[in-house]
Amino acid sequence: MTMKRRKILFVISSLGRGGAELHCLRVAPMLNPEHYDIAVFLFRMRGAAFEEMPRHVKVFAPWYEMEVENPGLASRLVRMLVSTFQFTVCLLKERPDIVHFFLPSSYLHGGTVALLLGRRNLVMSRRSLNYYMKHRPAWVNRLELFLHGRMKALSGNSNAVIRQLIEEEHAPTDRTQLIYNGVALPELSTQIREAARVALDVSEGEIVMIVVANLFPYKGHADLFEACAQLPLNQPWRLIVLGRDASGIMPALAATADRLGIADKVHMVGGQADVGRYLAAADIGILPSHEEGFSNAILESMAFGLPMVVTDVGGNAEAVLNQETGLVVPAKSPAQLGIAIRRLIEDPEARRMMGAAGRQRVERHFSLRRCVEDYDGMYQNILSSRPLGNA
Repeated sequence: MTMKRRKILFVISSLGRGGAELHCLRVAPMLNPEHYDIAVFLFRMRGAAFEEMPRHVKVFAPWYEMEVENPGLASRLVRMLVSTFQFTVCLLKERPDIVHFFLPSSYLHGGTVALLLGRRNLVMSRRSLNYYMKHRPAWVNRLELFLHGRMKALSGNSNAVIRQLIEEEHAPTDRTQLIYNGVALPELSTQIREAARVALDVSEGEIVMIVVANLFPYKGHADLFEACAQLPLNQPWRLIVLGRDASGIMPALAATADRLGIADKVHMVGGQADVGRYLAAADIGILPSHEEGFSNAILESMAFGLPMVVTDVGGNAEAVLNQETGLVVPAKSPAQLGIAIRRLIEDPEARRMMGAAGRQRVERHFSLRRCVEDYDGMYQNILSSRPLGNA
């Protein structure tokens, strides 16, 4: 007997190159097409990765797109009215069996519309800690907590996120589920590494460090620059800073690097579609964030066999085992960050062992296939009215 294909609608602002957007881009095509008819609804804009979504996944691009960072009130009002109408049409026409929201703005907007239209199989995925709530009006936070109670499932991508959902936001325990991010394991070889380093003009013996994170103050780039200023300048090293300037801080960061005397060591390459060509050339991965949910960038770096230096925030220490797959240091501490980086620079055997252990850990616990299987299990439990049971 042929299984009925169920319609799953992902709802997100865009298919840009942020962590949540790329997560949707990778997960949606891998859900079993024999079981699911997958579609994605975009509220705000297509985004830089829009064309990368495989054709068998239907994507509803916004009728009215806004690409400016700070649109005027009139533009925001028009966008809200148009996107609300478009989403309403989409729900009524497509009649998805499950509507799955990613990121707070899509959740608040789309979740409210879906409830008003009587949709009941609703899912929200939280991919960060809730610090963003501190900067919003109280009534908006109350709306989000109200929506939590109407979801069939709330997933979080780290134990830290799950704890916050349950303890601070009173999410129902029996409808809260941990689903870690997942990444694909790239092919690694000496030839691939050498070719990547030649392409970036890396000299023999030069240590390449990389931080993959869009430029927001809370990502801690300034701390990292302070830490790197402690490293011997006569030592051959470089820092690759990969990520789009999402908050306009690149000029200030460049000025900081110049002030610290490391401008010639810091290579800010902006957002890149092919992150792998940089990771393949690197020796050490770094994420100095002040806050995180659970970082895809950490997993991607570990998948390339990089030992990691990360701050102890969010789910970072769930991904990176201190002294085993990398080093975990306190947030907002450039001094300790610098000590950890220097230790790995000076100990090639530790880099090798931690990098190999990290790649193995990704393969065992954070594969993309396992992530997709967890989503599939959650959807099947919702459709069969079974409890989730792993919060």
